[in-house]
Amino acid sequence: MAAEYQARRQRLLPPEEPSAPVLLVGTHNAVAARIAEEAGFDGCWVSSLEISATKGIPDRNLLGAKEMIDVAQTIRSATTLPVVVDCDNGYGTDLAAARVARELHLSGVTGMCIEDSAFPKRNSLIKSVDRSLESREAFAGRVARARAATGDDFVIVARTEALIAGLPLDDAIDRAQSYAEAGADIVVVHSNGGEVDDLWEIAKKWTGPARLASIPTAYTDVTLDELGHAGYGMVVYANHLLRGALATMTRLAAQLRRGGQLSALTGLAPIQEVLRLSGEPGVAAA
Repeated sequence: MAAEYQARRQRLLPPEEPSAPVLLVGTHNAVAARIAEEAGFDGCWVSSLEISATKGIPDRNLLGAKEMIDVAQTIRSATTLPVVVDCDNGYGTDLAAARVARELHLSGVTGMCIEDSAFPKRNSLIKSVDRSLESREAFAGRVARARAATGDDFVIVARTEALIAGLPLDDAIDRAQSYAEAGADIVVVHSNGGEVDDLWEIAKKWTGPARLASIPTAYTDVTLDELGHAGYGMVVYANHLLRGALATMTRLAAQLRRGGQLSALTGLAPIQEVLRLSGEPGVAAA
């Protein structure tokens, strides 16, 4: 098992600097994970926004750790890719963060992401809400507790919401530096769509021991190559598969409600693909 953990960790954190960023995609269920693997992604990202949305609840710390662990285990069993779980702010306490880190590690999940939003967290894309943060020292302590609970073969991603809270760029980078020194393997200085130059300035100023990751949801014109050349070692497309599925379901629901011949529907995957991706023996790709 130790060798398997290390192999997955090295896929996310290759010993030598890769020619392109390690690329993760949001996978909200096992089928999405299998699609991600077949498409050639390097890992699965289990997003709290996506899992909250599939349960019909806001992304505001309403998901419990057990719910996320259950989803992560289902996804982990469906793919050979490394799985990283977005655990919000570690569920509010150092002990909670350490416990979920340990449970995820024991279940074969490769890593977790925790952010420095104060409990309860608010999704970073929501405007005009309170943006209180944990103190830098307190959150660095949380990172250290999660690291101590899992050992070195579990990947910890530490994310700062400082820019979203309106703090200066240098303050955000200082926070990320502290989290890296506390044991984070990867850091995210998150932004929700301010100046694209912030992305390049973050990479230019970053000197910490951890690798730098970007979750460019709000930066729709930035390419993977540009992020890689700037110095980002990981890029996460955190919610795009679910958003694509929602757009398709909305369009098909309207077509189905109008009646008519099912043969006239457009954009449907063959039923054979549903059987194949569910693991039905002997069913080949369409």
